[in-house]
Formats: sequence, C-alpha cells, structure tokens
Amino acid sequence: MVSERTPMQWAQLPAPWRTAFELAWEGLLAGSPPVGAVVVDRAGEVVARGRSRRHEATAPPGELAGSRLAHAEVNALAALPVDSNQDVWLFVTLEPCYLCAAAAAISHVAGVWFAGSDPMWRFLEDIATFHPELERRRYQRRGPMSGPIGAWASLLPLIERVRRNPTGTRIDAFEAAGGDLVEYARDLVASDRANELMHMPLDAAVTSIWRDLVELSSRDRDRGPGDPFGVQNRGQDAGGALFGEPDRPG
Repeated sequence: MVSERTPMQWAQLPAPWRTAFELAWEGLLAGSPPVGAVVVDRAGEVVARGRSRRHEATAPPGELAGSRLAHAEVNALAALPVDSNQDVWLFVTLEPCYLCAAAAAISHVAGVWFAGSDPMWRFLEDIATFHPELERRRYQRRGPMSGPIGAWASLLPLIERVRRNPTGTRIDAFEAAGGDLVEYARDLVASDRANELMHMPLDAAVTSIWRDLVELSSRDRDRGPGDPFGVQNRGQDAGGALFGEPDRPG
C-alpha cells in the first residue's frame, strides 16, 4: 500500500506499470526471475498480463511454468487473439530477450515499452535490419525508463540471479556496461538485506532503498536521474503517439 513515505515518482506510476511491477515482485517471491508484463490497449487498459514462472511447477490456464520458455512476455502475449493486435502495446519491466522480442513480433503488437535495461540483449534493437521479413514485423520500441524506477527494474533480476548463480553471461554483460548495479545486488544478497526486502510489501521495499536507486541511476550510462518517463530511446521507431502523448503511453 502506498504511504506518505512512498516516493512520488513511484506512487504516481500509471496503473499498467504498477501491475507489471507487482507481477515482477510476485515472481521474485515465488523463486522465478522477477519480470512482469502487461498488454495495454489504446484506452490504457490492461487486456492481458503475465510473469516469469521458470522455476514454478504450476501456472494459470494458458500460461507456461517450469520451463525455459515461461517468460513474462510469452505468458502475457499468449492471451491475445490470433487476429490483429496492432492497437496494443506490451509493457514489460525488463528489456526483452531474444525469445520475447520474437514473440512480440509474431504477435504483431504495435510496440514494446520496457522499464529496465538488460545489456545482454541490447543487440536486438538492430535485428530488424538483417532481413526483410524482420523489417516487416518491426514494432515500436521504447526504453529504458530513466531514474530510480528504471534502476529498480534492472536490479530485481540481478538480485534473483546473484542469489541463484552469481556468475554467467548476464552478470558479465551488466558488469561490462557498468557494474554498479551488480555490486549493489551482491551487497544486498551478502548482507541479507535482499531477504529483508523480500519480506516487505513491494512499495515498502522500493521506499527503503529509494535513495540508493537515485544514486545508482545518476551513475548509469543508460539512464538519467530525471522524469521516469523521459526514456532513453535507444531502439528503433521510439517515437509515436499511440496513446495520445508521444512519450507517455498509458
């Protein structure tokens, strides 16, 4: 529950983004990668949702669990009809991987907006240039969010990864891009503060480390400390006004 101590930027998150982050938090508490996704229509209403369920035995009908394919975006997009989805956007808390970028293209969504940067999959922003069919299926791409909200979105999966396996290509990619978030995640896990955060409600957890997130985002080459919706649009076709304002869908 939002309290008087909750940072204003976080308290004023649009409803679709709040839902996505709540799903990511559920994933972390369930032992899966903490990524949440929602599909949003032109009116800004959530029409489908999903989260990662990679390390879980069960899932709601129509979703995957206990599989390397049980990603948040896949579980959200699987609920869409087969016909045209060109009026909907996928909002996801972390920059999509190869699987999820392909799922978005095959689903024919209008665009994907991601909150947190994932340098491991950064090369995908140029993948549409490799073949005419990929170009035909190109969608608008926005992200990452600037400021502490974007830092939180990237930090969550790092906490899960460091707790489960503190090495590997994802950790290497984040360290190569600037290792502050990785070191912070390691400190949270080593000090048991990560476990303390996981025993808090989402809003309380964010509030408790907000100042750290502000500092981390000010040093991040992908994000700035300003408006969380003033995204650093690295990807193609970052503009557009699908939901009215160019920079604030939903």
